Amino acid sequence: MVDDVEYEASLNSPNYSKPYFDKTYVLFLKKAQTKDVFGPSSVPFQVEVDSTGNAALKVNTENKELALTTEDNDTIHFQTEQIELAPIDKINDLTKEELFGEIKRQVAANVENK
Repeated sequence: MVDDVEYEASLNSPNYSKPYFDKTYVLFLKKAQTKDVFGPSSVPFQVEVDSTGNAALKVNTENKELALTTEDNDTIHFQTEQIELAPIDKINDLTKEELFGEIKRQVAANVENK
């Protein structure tokens, strides 16, 4: 609220990433406790596999910032949260086969530890 006027911006959520139907995606989801729906298990939760079989983490790359002008010609900047992936990214440059192999290893290790 600025000078008793409420302003709002329509930005995509941090989990949003526009899908392309000619690409393959791997999604890491979990079931909601109170509903019969699935949502992101973590952020980032999407891996895109390109036409050459290489995997890449996906995050919201659209609507990073939106600027609105107030009635007094002031500017309000709205920004979505940005995640720095480099320190945590162990997926980029894996092949689809390497990615699926790593997922299978992690699932097997998790089952063994229960």
